[in-house]
Amino acid sequence: MILLRIALRNLGRAKTRTVLSIISIAVGVFVVLVSKGFIDGIMDQMYDGTIRFASGHIRIVHDQYPAKEQLLSLHYTVDDDLLLDLDEVPGLVAVSPRLRFGGLVSREATTQSVRITAIDGQREEAMSGMSRFLVGRWMLPGTREVVAGGAFLDKAGLVVGDRITVVFNTAFGAMRGITFEIVGSLESGFVMLDHDSLFMDLNLAQELLEIPGEVTEITLLAGQIDAVEGLLSTVEALVPTGTSAIPWYAHSEMVEYLVVWDSVYIFMYLIIVGLSTFVVINTMIMVINERTREIGMLSALGLSPGQVLRMFLWEGGIIGITGAVIGAIPGSLLLLIGERTGLELYDPASLDAQYFMTPKLYPTFSTSILTYVMILAVLVTLFAVWLPSRTAAKLEPSVALRRNG
Repeated sequence: MILLRIALRNLGRAKTRTVLSIISIAVGVFVVLVSKGFIDGIMDQMYDGTIRFASGHIRIVHDQYPAKEQLLSLHYTVDDDLLLDLDEVPGLVAVSPRLRFGGLVSREATTQSVRITAIDGQREEAMSGMSRFLVGRWMLPGTREVVAGGAFLDKAGLVVGDRITVVFNTAFGAMRGITFEIVGSLESGFVMLDHDSLFMDLNLAQELLEIPGEVTEITLLAGQIDAVEGLLSTVEALVPTGTSAIPWYAHSEMVEYLVVWDSVYIFMYLIIVGLSTFVVINTMIMVINERTREIGMLSALGLSPGQVLRMFLWEGGIIGITGAVIGAIPGSLLLLIGERTGLELYDPASLDAQYFMTPKLYPTFSTSILTYVMILAVLVTLFAVWLPSRTAAKLEPSVALRRNG
């Protein structure tokens, strides 16, 4: 405790430098905390959207389907008999078959292309929870009803209750035109769901496309993301030859980039905090030069090199903790407000559909983020103090006492 009292006294002797050092750390903590909150919010939204609406934690497809997926091909399908086996796999909380194909929507003199996804409503709800975006109702099983993206309806001048004709090719190339009633619209903010999308009943779509019992993909949702690797080997043992089980992180290049950038951001946070400690390093160098004789006197009175080093580390720790707390308060308040209100970012139509982001960004705040940033700031500050303090700790008392300063 003696070293702590000395450290507090020393900080009080140079109030201006101490305050500047604390402000520097506080700014660094504020910037990192807010940056991490917003970046984690973006990453969480993109991960969750990709997993729930595109890849699942694991996606089962025909080996050739990924190469033809953008063409919405119906020639590379998987048998939905797999559902019975997959339902029995422990650790899976949702198993959802999907049948994706393309078509044209015709109404009066207008025609517009659409991406159609046929789903099992109950299974899809367990997978993606899309009903939270639904205005109206889901289509009833076996009925000629569809749910459309809200932005698609606005663009086409349609409303819930209107009837449209959907033109598409069957798996054998025959063209068909069927009239459907629009019974619901999706208002999610996701480009993939709201723009140019229709959803219909899976059994009806299989009948109309002349591929009973076939789907283009089966998506699986694990109870815990950490369990995906173990589940992957179990699922791979169930799928037939010519069929692949693809984990979420290998779904697309975009997801792979997200995983890499997750690590890059950690390095970026270190740089920001490191830059904020330059004031601390400069302050400590000046302090050591000015207090060389004092350090020599303390050493002559019996203070060991280790105690001298710890004295300066106490000073750095006080600066780091104080700055971290001061920076964390406004940063936490900003994130908490952002969690409730969100932040408008862009026109959703300008974003590629593979990026599962809504036009309103909601940052993430948690005690784990706060703890991470504060510990990072204190540790980097201590390291910044330790660098010049080693010199002070190694000074011989006789040499230090002869110096002017």
